Amino acid sequence: TIGNSLWVFLVVQKFLHGVPTNRTLKDLSLYGFSLAEGTVTGGLKVINELLTPLYEEVLDHCRGADLWNADETMWRIFNASKTRWWLWLIASDDAVAYILDPSRSKRVPNEFFAGSAGILMTDRLASYKSLQEAIIKVWCWVHQRRDFLNIYNGVKSLRRWAKKWLKRIAKLFVLNHKRYQLWEQNKDSGPEWDAAQIVLEQHVEKMQQYFEEELRLPNLHEEQKRVLRSLKKHWEGLTLFLKDPRIPLHNNRAERLIRHAVILRKNSFGSGSEWAGALAAKLFSLFQTWLINGLDPQALLLDYFNECSKTPGRAPPDTRQFLPWSMSAERKVHFRLPDTYKRPG
Repeated sequence: TIGNSLWVFLVVQKFLHGVPTNRTLKDLSLYGFSLAEGTVTGGLKVINELLTPLYEEVLDHCRGADLWNADETMWRIFNASKTRWWLWLIASDDAVAYILDPSRSKRVPNEFFAGSAGILMTDRLASYKSLQEAIIKVWCWVHQRRDFLNIYNGVKSLRRWAKKWLKRIAKLFVLNHKRYQLWEQNKDSGPEWDAAQIVLEQHVEKMQQYFEEELRLPNLHEEQKRVLRSLKKHWEGLTLFLKDPRIPLHNNRAERLIRHAVILRKNSFGSGSEWAGALAAKLFSLFQTWLINGLDPQALLLDYFNECSKTPGRAPPDTRQFLPWSMSAERKVHFRLPDTYKRPG
């Protein structure tokens, strides 16, 4: 019989640290411990079912927020009729939801956000643009900046023009950061805040004037037209941060949160089957949710498995004690991450 501690070790090695299971089993064999891959597969199928209630609680809590980051990356499922699947990430302030789906279409975010209302920061993927009006779309300035950077690096005759835009965007980041620091220090009122807000708004107004004037110029290069039209098209979503200092200028948080899944995909290529992909999405969601809340995922998963052992084959009736927003203050202290562990995102 494999104990809960070993199951936690196997799961953490792969889904938190990105070590393929076959390498972990080889490492264990050096210590004289032989474990068949079939035994591990059978156990992981059971774990997949046991984690479902906890995973669904995380998704429901994430839906109830009012500010999210989202991103998606390719994920392979090798024995499915379609190999190329997508791993979607949607993160609120205290919950991280990963959703595995064969599609990169608008159906996935539309289903997730049905009934929700709030602000969503993403790149400019068309799938997000079809969301209902209750979801306010905010676009990433880093992706917008990349359009100008590509021209700077790739079209020599437009380098000076692109450099001017790169400087304007750089100044935008500096001015917004100064304002954000005031907000973070609870100084979002008074002369200092008003001054920072006015300077930022004036800079944004000048940027709008620049692209509108340039779009009226004759004989614009096709690359100039393309990036300026994109800037105009997304301008409303690019400037909503002026009204709400919580809104970042970039989608870096989502990209940082999805990075570990990308690394794991490179190490193990994806998942062999659909159930294994579902298990990956569940564990990514739980581990990253626990981590961003300063909780030890290894200790919490062991505690969860120990509770499951009391009712073999079934999840514990009360999952609230494993969720950051509903667990007791005593449990938060007990499962607190070491101060030396860097939180993701």
